[in-house]
Amino acid sequence: MKRSRRGVVGSLPGDLLIDVLARVASSSFTDLFNAKLCCRDFLGAAEDESIFQHVSIDKFPVIHWFPPSEELLSFLKQCVDKGNPEAMFRQGMIEYFSRARIETGLEYLKRATEKGHIEAAYVYGMILLSRGGQSSQQGLNILNSMKVSRSNYLKIRECRAKIKAVIREMWINNSISLNEVGCKCQEKNICIRKRNFDDEEDVDVIGCDACGWYRERIFDKLNLVDHLTKYYDSNSYLTRYTTLFKNWDPKKRPDASSCLISLAHGTPAVLLSIYANFMHTETPNQHFASQNTPFQAIVLDFSIAYFIIDTLHYLIFTPNDHLFIAHHFAVLYVFITCRYIVQHGAFAILLLLVLAEVTSPLQNTWSLAKYRKDDVAFAARLYGGLCPYFYGFYSVVRGAFGPLFVYQMMVFYLKGGGNGLVPMWAWVSWMVVIVSAIFLSVLWVSNLWLNFFKQRSKINKLN
Repeated sequence: MKRSRRGVVGSLPGDLLIDVLARVASSSFTDLFNAKLCCRDFLGAAEDESIFQHVSIDKFPVIHWFPPSEELLSFLKQCVDKGNPEAMFRQGMIEYFSRARIETGLEYLKRATEKGHIEAAYVYGMILLSRGGQSSQQGLNILNSMKVSRSNYLKIRECRAKIKAVIREMWINNSISLNEVGCKCQEKNICIRKRNFDDEEDVDVIGCDACGWYRERIFDKLNLVDHLTKYYDSNSYLTRYTTLFKNWDPKKRPDASSCLISLAHGTPAVLLSIYANFMHTETPNQHFASQNTPFQAIVLDFSIAYFIIDTLHYLIFTPNDHLFIAHHFAVLYVFITCRYIVQHGAFAILLLLVLAEVTSPLQNTWSLAKYRKDDVAFAARLYGGLCPYFYGFYSVVRGAFGPLFVYQMMVFYLKGGGNGLVPMWAWVSWMVVIVSAIFLSVLWVSNLWLNFFKQRSKINKLN
């Protein structure tokens, strides 16, 4: 019977055998693998180029966090080289967004788009739309070709979810800049209704196609949920609140938890900001209004996530601490507008972040010691010993270096250094927030110094 079956398979025309295997491969890699083990005819036919073009690779991760086997690497490489749409889409995403090889990534995405891959068409179209000029029109044509029918709106919604899943697996070192898309809608005073990101039906959106896709792109970039889940886990934060500080005074536990998350942000933010501004090779010779680099955008996302989580902490546990809540909202305004709306000026904002967070280790250690000084003798000694050093360091950074840098930043913008790059409304509002924050910081540390000298005076009188 085995010989008879092999003879039947062997009698099939080669093209038909390849076509059968291609259909099997497109639905399941496992079934293709089993077919190859079935007989030599299938094994030989499975090496045909069209099999690699149609084989499903959905079971394989986009990013391999553990070294894959040589056989798997060879197989996936052949899929890319021989024109498998999904493999080319994945390779294009990795090259463009993770490795920052722009042209190589675009070429893979273009080839996948030409093969009819809808996710590749979506990403490739959005990238071209962002470039302006003729590329913008080309991208618009690609995107409009995706929504010619009612069913394709559902496919677009599904492809967004898949693209997000791919992005979550990667470390992003390149992003799509949000340039303006030219259209006549505003000149004609056309009322535009913003399409919801989760629209499932073929709804009519008033306005031209260009501004329709542009609005979708803005909504995508303002979706901060992914950044929160990527950089901070609120569950682990609450776990620390309920375990690490469970024996502390209930009134002090919220502040101690806030110190913990501040420690997790402060020093990494300083190191990442310095690296993004001075050690990364993306954009040399930057100035205060330079276009944000992809790595600077990552640092801003990291800090945005921290401030959102800490703001939620204050709103839940200490809603009456209006000053800190207002401070966090103001800082979030600066970071979000710089990162997602203006997309310029991160160089200066990150330098200010360095000045703001360089005191974080000392300040949070001092704060934790302060919360425990009435209960633990070591904490009391640590608090007393740190006071003059922390106050002095904080005073120099916030009272000297901070104002000096803000002065240079103000002069730069007043002389027109940001014209055409950072709108006046943006840099003026940033300066208001920054100056107010520095003023309150100086006022706060001055009050600490005053109390410190009062305590010293009392001790001297007792002695």
